Amino acid sequence: MRDCSKPEAVEKSDTAMRPHLAGAKRLGPRYVLWATAAAMICCGVLLVWRVVGPYWRGRAAIVAVKESDEEVGVATRRAIEMLGGDDEAAKCLGLYFRIDRVLECIGAGSDAGELDDRAVGVVILHSGGNPGFREIVDILQEGSVGAREAAAVAVAEAGPEHGECVPELVAATRDASGEALLALISALGSIGWESTSAVPRLRALADTHQRASVRQAAREALQKIKKAQEEKNKSKQPVDAPAK
Repeated sequence: MRDCSKPEAVEKSDTAMRPHLAGAKRLGPRYVLWATAAAMICCGVLLVWRVVGPYWRGRAAIVAVKESDEEVGVATRRAIEMLGGDDEAAKCLGLYFRIDRVLECIGAGSDAGELDDRAVGVVILHSGGNPGFREIVDILQEGSVGAREAAAVAVAEAGPEHGECVPELVAATRDASGEALLALISALGSIGWESTSAVPRLRALADTHQRASVRQAAREALQKIKKAQEEKNKSKQPVDAPAK
């Protein structure tokens, strides 16, 4: 009869491996805990780098402008340089606005008043070109009274250099009212021929809006856009060669 028992060498090998297998079973949960802790640390570092850091940098820039004795224009440009340029300033302050709105909902946001932090942030962004202008359009709809007033002033001062922001301005007119809507309409007119895509929306406001001031502002904006288009078309026409 064939002996099916394990060879003596195999039995010795199994006996030798048992302590190692038992140790691996004990270490398994530890590895899971270590991996979980490492993942949490990485997430925390990423959160600080992508959210907390930019938020506090934006707040520090606002505080620096509020406490500065320099002229507003000089102080805001210095703040933008401190944040790393126009794009970084828009990123940091835009994030600051959004987080501060969340904090405001739970009663922990910045206090409104003469030196409303978000209003100061808008002033900084206003000196930072197109990247900051987009954030200003957002704050025009959601912000404290001081921030909305500062945003309305900044938006109303838009010019041809803000042509790439026309889609955002048109979209904002659909929910805006009062001074904010007037500021958006004024901006579209001042941008000029690049606001061509806004013409249907402006015509609708000019024809159907219940406020006379909005209808008048829309008509004026349409006239500005039309004039800018005509001037642009004239500049494209070839100049006749002088007769010999």
